[in-house]
Amino acid sequence: MIVSPADAWANIKKYNVPSAIMLSKVLYPMLAVLSITAFAEMFYHDKATISYCIQKAIIDFTKYYFAYHICSYILTGFFTSIVSSKEVANRVNTAIIYNLVILIILNITNNLLPTPWLFINIFYLYVFVTSHKAADYIGINPGNMFLYILAAFSIIIPFFIGYILNLSLSFTNV
Repeated sequence: MIVSPADAWANIKKYNVPSAIMLSKVLYPMLAVLSITAFAEMFYHDKATISYCIQKAIIDFTKYYFAYHICSYILTGFFTSIVSSKEVANRVNTAIIYNLVILIILNITNNLLPTPWLFINIFYLYVFVTSHKAADYIGINPGNMFLYILAAFSIIIPFFIGYILNLSLSFTNV
């Protein structure tokens, strides 16, 4: 998906795996790895406490977990002209999963670095490329605005949830 999104979407279309299986075999294990990498900061900083890392792990897990469900609800429920069947809804949900997995991989990378790498945030825009290449997989025109909405929701919703959780949990920097 990262090296050649068009080929990846062609392979995904060929095997047509249900999104429920993608959740259990791809998204949830990636969320587990992401949560574990939140504790990597303890190796780099003496002031990183276990409670801080637990909060960070909870926030990292929760923002992507709920982002998937919110994106799925909005994109399959409110765009009925595009998502006209259960099969198309499954494909949209799979596209959401793959977009979130790219963001999770970037978040894992950032968690494993000794200091946050601000330049990595530019790679979040790659989700727009992968979403654009999913047009044939979803079965819509490549210029359809839905693909950009899919990418934008995949990026914005996790950040918004993370921001709200950081505020509510009194998240402090180490």
